[in-house]
Amino acid sequence: MVNIGKITRTHNLNGAVKVNSSFIRIKDLIGEKVLVENEKDTKILSIKNVKTVNEKMHILSFVEIKDINEAKDLIGFNIKIRDDLMPEINEDELYVEDLISFKVYDKNTYIGDVVDVLETAAHDILTVVDKDREVLIPYVEDVFIKNIDIKEKKIEVNLLEGML
Repeated sequence: MVNIGKITRTHNLNGAVKVNSSFIRIKDLIGEKVLVENEKDTKILSIKNVKTVNEKMHILSFVEIKDINEAKDLIGFNIKIRDDLMPEINEDELYVEDLISFKVYDKNTYIGDVVDVLETAAHDILTVVDKDREVLIPYVEDVFIKNIDIKEKKIEVNLLEGML
């Protein structure tokens, strides 16, 4: 299962929700079943409709969710899809979620491992953790992300002073 987004709030009285997601082919999921989960609960829902607000914000309706009260219970849930619903990518490409467990270095100094990727309206953020620290690194190529070595599972970054 691949995490493609997070439900951030309700949208209307009919149970639609706003979803923060950078998944390019989200409209292709209409009619598909998805896993909606948080730390305490898991649901399988069918996507009824998708409207795109911008490249990172979408409005989704689910067949099973009939009103705003049911939709409120989904705020904060992650949406996951089956691997086979992911678009094909080239051998030298990867999804941002695939960066989890990559080692991160700043000027050849080990910073930590990627443990999570946070989706925000502006850009994704890598959560990098070492023994006693957590560093949030914006996933902005040519600014913070200098190089990604897929074979070595290594990311070279350029951190600004004060980010550590």
